[in-house]
Amino acid sequence: MDSPSSHRSARFGSGARAARPAFSLIELVVVIGIIVLLISIILPALSVARRASKVAATNNEFNEVSNAIAQFKQDQNRLPGYFSARDLGDSQNATPQGGFTPMQNVMLELVGGIVSNQQNPTGPDIATVGPTSGKTVKVRVDSQSGMPSENLAKYFQPKPSYFKKQDGVNGGKRYGTTDNSRLAELVDAFGQPVLMWMADPTATGTIQSLNGANDNALARSSAPTGANTPPARFYWASNGAFLANNATLFVGDQRKLQVTNSFITPDNASYVKNLSVLFGSPTAAANVAGPYDQIVPAAIRGSYILQSAGQNFYYMGLKETQLANAASSGQLLFGLNFKDAGNNFVTDANGKTSSTDIMTKSDDIILAGN
Repeated sequence: MDSPSSHRSARFGSGARAARPAFSLIELVVVIGIIVLLISIILPALSVARRASKVAATNNEFNEVSNAIAQFKQDQNRLPGYFSARDLGDSQNATPQGGFTPMQNVMLELVGGIVSNQQNPTGPDIATVGPTSGKTVKVRVDSQSGMPSENLAKYFQPKPSYFKKQDGVNGGKRYGTTDNSRLAELVDAFGQPVLMWMADPTATGTIQSLNGANDNALARSSAPTGANTPPARFYWASNGAFLANNATLFVGDQRKLQVTNSFITPDNASYVKNLSVLFGSPTAAANVAGPYDQIVPAAIRGSYILQSAGQNFYYMGLKETQLANAASSGQLLFGLNFKDAGNNFVTDANGKTSSTDIMTKSDDIILAGN
């Protein structure tokens, strides 16, 4: 007769499961490969989704600014801005003695902050801002954020994450005075300053050239100083704070050097002409029958233009493939909206004469208004 212990041993031995073998090396490699494949699919999709979200957020921000401008214009019968477009276009504004942007100028009246010079305000929260040494105003700002903190206008209330000082600490650098850097700048969803271009309302008559020195030009590098030179519609110097030819001017949260990377910085010989595709209305040409490089706009795109550098962080970047391909001999001329470099008319899908908008080939985000 078997002992109880032998029966137990037999039962346990016959009922025990065999140990599962470990993953083989081949199985591990297959699993890792699947994980890598999934990551390679998911990460780019997430990146595209994030960029699309920021583009949408920037467009929404632009619409809010545009609505605030419209409300101000309805109330005041003029566009906002403490200083004139010609003040902002002064050549000094593109030097270390200036650096005051049209966006800051507009925000002084949409957000507020101006205090009376007659009160002679002083203190660490007072900044003396303006485009030139002879054109300044005192503003009370929060010393940390640069947000205006007195006499608020309430037309526009920017989110703190979209309103940052560009002093090299809170945001990227700017070219200009220390006090101008103390006043916050509107930034896009990518963290780069939003450029605003304001048309000079004193410039009237038919546009005669893209950047002529002595005629009714679409744009010039800076505003005229003599009485005999007519004004232009726009002045590059107004945004010299972020576009100046300075090798240490690393702009925005991403600290991107615009010089050597942009169509609209002074290291590019055609920088003022290149702005013609931004400033001119892409549907209105004055002399479309002429050669493409002599076509000028019959109208401007808008009395003001908001411009975001977009997802590559460069304003009209040289390395934007579609934009670069649209250029002729490195120039972005207004006439390319209507004719190619061979002077053939732009046509639509049906072969009919049409026009294009060169700016749609850039990842810059723009909004124009009047």
